[in-house]
Amino acid sequence: MSSNFAFLEKNWRILSEIGYLAEKNLYTDTNTSFIKLRMFCETTAKYLFAYEKLETPKEYTQLAAINVLAAQNIIPDRFVPLFHSIRKTGNDAVHSGYSAITDAQTHLKFAFYIAVWFYQTYADDPLKPPEFILPKQMDYDVHQLAEINQALQERSANLENEIKQLQSTLDEFKARALSDHKIKKRKQ
Repeated sequence: MSSNFAFLEKNWRILSEIGYLAEKNLYTDTNTSFIKLRMFCETTAKYLFAYEKLETPKEYTQLAAINVLAAQNIIPDRFVPLFHSIRKTGNDAVHSGYSAITDAQTHLKFAFYIAVWFYQTYADDPLKPPEFILPKQMDYDVHQLAEINQALQERSANLENEIKQLQSTLDEFKARALSDHKIKKRKQ
């Protein structure tokens, strides 16, 4: 299956991988899909703080991060509710085991819209937005599911390590000089 988030691979491999894992878990482990979607927004927010050279809130939470980014007009008003909705359902997934497939499908689409906006705002090359295609539900036997689950767990573990190493990359972004023109253009 190709991923709706494949277009991120060139510039933001970690975001592409998180989106892919959210899609792959959509029907087999919907709870994990919600958690990956929340990770997608959290990681996107970290990139935004780095690209915009913003100080992270002292008591960092995803809620505080989204609010700072919204107040600074980094996240456009139309995307703020998408970030919050993914955050809230991610919290419900972590703390209550929430796993409604129809909501996960909707939130997967929300993350896709965020990804397209992020790419169009922060990539140096133009993007004609791809069409979002809802992953198809596949029928697997028990052995296939076990193999798929093992592969996804391995990819998820690798991703966790990469996310831990991401901070040094984000520090590099913060260190780069941004022109006022480029910052103004992004906000437009």
